[in-house]
Amino acid sequence: MSRARPSRRVLWWPRRRSVVFDVLVVLGVTALVLWVATDVIEYRSPELRAFALSTVPVATLPLIVRRRWPIVPVVAAVGVILIGYDIFLITVALYSLARYGKSERRLIAVSVLVAALIVVSDYYNPIDITQVYDGDEDSPAVPWVIVVPFSLVAVPVLLGVYLKARNRLLEELQERADRLEREQHLLAAQALAEERSRIAREMHDVVAHQVGLAVIYSGALEVSTDTEPAETARLARQVGDANRQALRELREVIGVLRLAGGTPEDPLAPQPTLGELPELVSESLAAGLPVRLRVEGPEVRLPGNVQRTIYRIVQESLSNVHKHAGMVETEVLLRYEAEFVTVRVHNAPPARPVDVEVPSGGHGLIGMRERISLVQGVFEAGRRPDGSFHVHARIPVTSTTATDEAGTERAPG
Repeated sequence: MSRARPSRRVLWWPRRRSVVFDVLVVLGVTALVLWVATDVIEYRSPELRAFALSTVPVATLPLIVRRRWPIVPVVAAVGVILIGYDIFLITVALYSLARYGKSERRLIAVSVLVAALIVVSDYYNPIDITQVYDGDEDSPAVPWVIVVPFSLVAVPVLLGVYLKARNRLLEELQERADRLEREQHLLAAQALAEERSRIAREMHDVVAHQVGLAVIYSGALEVSTDTEPAETARLARQVGDANRQALRELREVIGVLRLAGGTPEDPLAPQPTLGELPELVSESLAAGLPVRLRVEGPEVRLPGNVQRTIYRIVQESLSNVHKHAGMVETEVLLRYEAEFVTVRVHNAPPARPVDVEVPSGGHGLIGMRERISLVQGVFEAGRRPDGSFHVHARIPVTSTTATDEAGTERAPG
């Protein structure tokens, strides 16, 4: 995320070099006006010459506030025009008003007024202190009347308006770029959070289920010390199978993490489908859980993400039965309808406390609810009055989910 830039403002100047620049502007304009006042203009008397030179700093010093109060230098420059010894200062003042002023109406009114004042001052100026201005003071030529207002008023005003518009455009582009950068960071953070949540669900479902089965098999070995060697060997083999399956699925999840920077076309880890659902139920049946799978309705080809969601729902539900209810009658129902597919896992109430305690993080139902919401389905789970427990999910078959066939889940947009 872009860092906040430290403020370098000095009073009304945006940065320190602006202060230096404006000071140089004041000194430069003052030197130029002094040069004109001493070497170019001829005065009617020495006293008027001394008066003109003394007013130069007073007329040019307001330029220092041209960014904050741009009308002030204009007023000072108009005063200089009225006493008739210099009109160069007005160009810088009008440029500053056009560049830093906020009112366009004021700019137009002041520009028209100054242009008229320049023209009129050439014909009639009762306080004119100069003797010779352009060599033809009494009858200025018509081109002079047109060129002078244009060069002293229109040119600086147009230049200031252009630079002001360009500066606004650059600021808007910079603001838009900053906004886009912030939005990109937010989207990246959101994608990262969603990916972490998805990985957490995968880790919980694929590992917890197999490890839970291994714990149950180990518990059976612990409490069945008088079993036949063949039965002991079968239980030990099942422990090994469950651990190997957990290790294999854990490696698949890690493989997904390593390919996280690839393209969606990358061959991510194989994902479970509904074709593997009977095998999943058989694993629980082999662990001693009396569970059966019932399928209703004509089978419909489902998107990969929907099949994977249903598989994980059944997997987590059976794990919960092992952990919280023990070896009780359980039914897994998969019903195909025209527009929906329903999955339900129902188990009978536990007859006694479970023999083998399997650690539980309490995230199973939360993860299942998140999975169903990602495929725009409806989820319900809870204990019934008779002590049984059910998990029920209904998923639209043709819904345009926020998931893709490659197995990358995204939050609904």
